[in-house]
Amino acid sequence: MYNMHMYVKHKINWREVGRRIRSLRNKPQVEVSRALGITQGQLSRIESGQSRPSIEILLAISLLYHKSVNWILAGKEV
Repeated sequence: MYNMHMYVKHKINWREVGRRIRSLRNKPQVEVSRALGITQGQLSRIESGQSRPSIEILLAISLLYHKSVNWILAGKEV
């Protein structure tokens, strides 16, 4: 039976998320932002932790760099 007490609340550190995303980038921001379908400014704000990426952008980054969304958000693989 499913245990309702299994929920674990995590606080996401968006600066660390941005740092991990930036660490994956091997091309200029303008090229990566085009591949993701966002502006260079938006990617810059995500990488600096000033803006939270949408789930669609997180998934696109995950697919682009072959990293799990869990690693991008928490720095851990499941």
